[in-house]
Amino acid sequence: MLIRIPRRQALAGAAMLGTMATSGARAQGKPEKLTIMGHAVHRAVVTGAKGGDSASEWTAASGVKLDWLTFGVPEVHDRLYREASLAQGSVDLGLVANRYIGPRIATMFEPLDDFLKKAPIEDFDDIAGGMVDTMTYDGKRYGIPFRHATSGLHYNKAFFAERGVAAPPRTMEELIALAEKLTYVRADGTQVHGLILDGTSPVQIVDIARAWDGDMLSTDYKIKTAEVPMVRTVALLRDWYAKGVLPKIWLKFQTEDTTNFMVQGRAAMAITPFGRNPFFNDPQRSKFAGEFAVTTVPISEELKSRMAVAPAKTEFWAFVIPKNTKNKDLAWEVVRHFSTRENTVRAAINGNGPCRASTYADPRYKAALPYADAEGAVLKIARPPLPGWDNAARAEDVFKEELELALLGSKTPQAAMDAVARRVAPLLPK
Repeated sequence: MLIRIPRRQALAGAAMLGTMATSGARAQGKPEKLTIMGHAVHRAVVTGAKGGDSASEWTAASGVKLDWLTFGVPEVHDRLYREASLAQGSVDLGLVANRYIGPRIATMFEPLDDFLKKAPIEDFDDIAGGMVDTMTYDGKRYGIPFRHATSGLHYNKAFFAERGVAAPPRTMEELIALAEKLTYVRADGTQVHGLILDGTSPVQIVDIARAWDGDMLSTDYKIKTAEVPMVRTVALLRDWYAKGVLPKIWLKFQTEDTTNFMVQGRAAMAITPFGRNPFFNDPQRSKFAGEFAVTTVPISEELKSRMAVAPAKTEFWAFVIPKNTKNKDLAWEVVRHFSTRENTVRAAINGNGPCRASTYADPRYKAALPYADAEGAVLKIARPPLPGWDNAARAEDVFKEELELALLGSKTPQAAMDAVARRVAPLLPK
């Protein structure tokens, strides 16, 4: 579906954009190009055919070329941070993932509060507040959320029918019972596992713990593993592992393993980002194309009066402006351009995970994605799995080690999570 903008609206927008970009460029010496560093998908969603090429519109209005440098996820951050650490870098605008940034790294980038005051982003409060808060350190905003991946509960309708299940679970208690009921051997001999997760990292485990509003860490780096929600979660995973709800190889799972189990018909349900649903239903890849649906991760019975759904995890990319660029004003205008309500919808139709709540009510987006309502419902309260900081990877490894000991029966869930709290404490920001 190609999104067309009325000619009068397009001309007015281009004129405004051109005026802003030209005045900003004139003040700092208009460059021939503006360099953006990110992942290839970031470029794809603002240049795609279905929703429209908003990047080219920027160039046409401003006269400034957008030069994209794209790399894999770890390489983006390694290269961007090296560039940002120089006295003068060659990158004007970057995109960073929430788990790769923290209080120390954020200071290499420009605080954006003054930019927001002088030239506000359209309807800024429409952008998910939890994501904005995650990019705020010492009271200063350093990033503008652009793309997210938020967890949903995917399920195979064919397997539901085989086991006499009429509807997806509405509470975590129902999910627990269903996960066991959907662990069975099919008539053709295939072992089906009731529910799988992308792995044993706390990044995945919080999707269960959030049913009781649990976490590994709070946003201000308080350790929460030894509290009831996470201990209850680990006890549940231990039981599921023993009963075969989770496959024995789950301890070594990667994201592609979840995908393979689902499309091959070896798992009935999975908690993984909403955006994987089209892949599960792809007839070129899946044995059960058309049979996969996705809904929200359910909240626990005891909390359903407070929340309609669990505050599942969301991970996201945000625009940042290096302090060492000479083209800060122009870089900000690019951020504003890609962040408008209209351009957010258009990028979403091109495959982006939109960070604006209003996008989920847009009829064009709802027509393109049947799960728009469900994803929009959880995005309102979703939050990142961990705050970012330098030792995050080491802390994740500690959690995985202790979780494995609990799953294998070498420690009780409480002892394992107490050990995580003790071992992670020295790794936290001072």
